[in-house]
Amino acid sequence: MTFDEALPVIFMVLMGISMLVYVISDGYDLGVGMLMHRATPAEKDVMIASIGPFWDANETWLVLGVGILLVAFPKAHGLVLTELYLPVMLMLIGVFHFVAGIVAIANDTFFVVGHEYVFKFDVTTWGWIHLVLGSDIQHNSDPG
Repeated sequence: MTFDEALPVIFMVLMGISMLVYVISDGYDLGVGMLMHRATPAEKDVMIASIGPFWDANETWLVLGVGILLVAFPKAHGLVLTELYLPVMLMLIGVFHFVAGIVAIANDTFFVVGHEYVFKFDVTTWGWIHLVLGSDIQHNSDPG
């Protein structure tokens, strides 16, 4: 096998490894998110602290996979992303709403200090709305 024949295979393997690492590392975030509603406030703090350094780092592997697709297979990149642009955008919007909902539920009370008053806001309902909205958008944007 020549180098020219082996190069596409090498890039496919690298792209596959990138997607596998993304799926494995994303499962950690999602698992913590699913356990949040049953945790006490102290446990929630520990859970959020445990995923804090890795919260969005797993998406780097997804970006690497798309970058490899762009560099190694530009025609496939153009075809795939042209056809999947709208579903991918809807999925990303759903992910952002889902994460915003989890954060709002976990940190449901915050204070705003004005010149003469201190306002207390509870965003639990806002969090649940975004959690459900994000989950629904993700579910309905599946291109399959």
